[in-house]
Amino acid sequence: MESRALKIGWIAMIVAAVQRIVTGIGFFFMEEEHDLGASVLYMAMAVAILLVTLGHYRKGDKWAWFTLLVLGATPPVYCIIAHEPNPWPIIGLLFILPGLLIPVKAIFGKQQS
Repeated sequence: MESRALKIGWIAMIVAAVQRIVTGIGFFFMEEEHDLGASVLYMAMAVAILLVTLGHYRKGDKWAWFTLLVLGATPPVYCIIAHEPNPWPIIGLLFILPGLLIPVKAIFGKQQS
């Protein structure tokens, strides 16, 4: 039986992936210069987040947590460091962090068999 924290975590990751898809679409249609590269990056990351979340993260695998940390944090942190201040990367981090932090004890605190 999965813990409540783990269930909240993977549902939050799905919400974060949907936010990435919306952001990717927004990068292409809402900017003056259509940024196809950023759109593709964000939507590809969203698909990867969905696949890992619905597969092994839902089961509480540790490697899936680390994979989602890299997939979820890399684009927003890069955008914060490399580009001008923009609210989108910060919003992206705010969406991804609860999905990673809420189930930490459930994933890393469980006993090895």
